[in-house]
Amino acid sequence: MRRKRRNHSPAFKAKVALTAIAGELTTAEMTKKFDVHAHQITTWKKQLVASAPDVFGKPQAKLPDAPGQAHSAASPDRPTPLPRETLYPSTPPDAQRRS
Repeated sequence: MRRKRRNHSPAFKAKVALTAIAGELTTAEMTKKFDVHAHQITTWKKQLVASAPDVFGKPQAKLPDAPGQAHSAASPDRPTPLPRETLYPSTPPDAQRRS
């Protein structure tokens, strides 16, 4: 009887592929450990290696603001500037500690 088709999560695929890249286990050992066919392990490893440069090269999509946070008017390319008080306090830090 044939086994029911399994759908593996992206996290599981990444875990298996990273284990394959690390090279600490042989493909046969990973097949037993993760209960996945050896061909599938090598395919996921190749996919991870091929897409790794995209992780660092492409700009990430902007995530929606968290609830309760004010929407920033700063451009998405630049971080939000710090308040002037943070950069130039009115009293020296030593004076604040003595109080």
